[in-house]
Amino acid sequence: ADSARSKYEAGTETQANLLNAEMELAKLEESAFDFQRQIADEQSVLNTLMNRSPNATLGRPVVPAMRIADTDFEQLSHIAFEHRPEILAAQNRLAATKTNLRLAQRAWVPDPSLRAEISRYNGASQPISEFMVGFAIELPWLNHKKLSAAVHEQHALVEAADEQLLAAKAEASGMIRQQINKLHTFHHHYELYQAKVLPLSRQTIDATQLSYQAGKTSFMDLMLTRHNSQDSEVMLIQHQTDYQIALAELEAIIGAPLPKEHQ
Repeated sequence: ADSARSKYEAGTETQANLLNAEMELAKLEESAFDFQRQIADEQSVLNTLMNRSPNATLGRPVVPAMRIADTDFEQLSHIAFEHRPEILAAQNRLAATKTNLRLAQRAWVPDPSLRAEISRYNGASQPISEFMVGFAIELPWLNHKKLSAAVHEQHALVEAADEQLLAAKAEASGMIRQQINKLHTFHHHYELYQAKVLPLSRQTIDATQLSYQAGKTSFMDLMLTRHNSQDSEVMLIQHQTDYQIALAELEAIIGAPLPKEHQ
């Protein structure tokens, strides 16, 4: 705005460009006020999550260093199979159905029993008046249809539980694969913006500003390059944030913290 005013006073800039510069400055002040409100809202959310007063003071946020994870699909799948709650629940259901199957199969085995009974009559001179021994054995083959139906039912339940376990593992593997692809995408975008997009946008600002001061570029072109550079800086942090969120989601998928060698 100051540069446009100086040029206008010198007769090398139009009044329209001066008004555009002052309008852009007013828009920036409006955006700054909106950002302050958003910051206050986010501070309230953070304080609430930490069981603090919503008005508690928070320090200026610092962008943490980028943490790149060396993801290994096989190892992460193995961890998920051991810790993911859905898989553990499916494993417990399978173990329970196998136990019920063994019990149903044991019903086919005869279960013999031996009984001994001692009796003494009142007034008898002997300590033992009568001694009886009984031996009994159940014949399960006489109930063939019922036992066969029970075994068949338990076999079906075991197969269903086994399929559920396989489905839970397949679902976990698919989610891990998708999450790894997501991590690779965010990592690629972060490196691209850090190594190429952001440096080029900053160079473009310097070149455009020199060209504007020399009267070779319009004010709107200069502001456009500044906006593009700001957008690039925001997107760099956004890609880093998305990557860290994806890492947290991956830990939720496998049901355990990532191995140290992957952090």
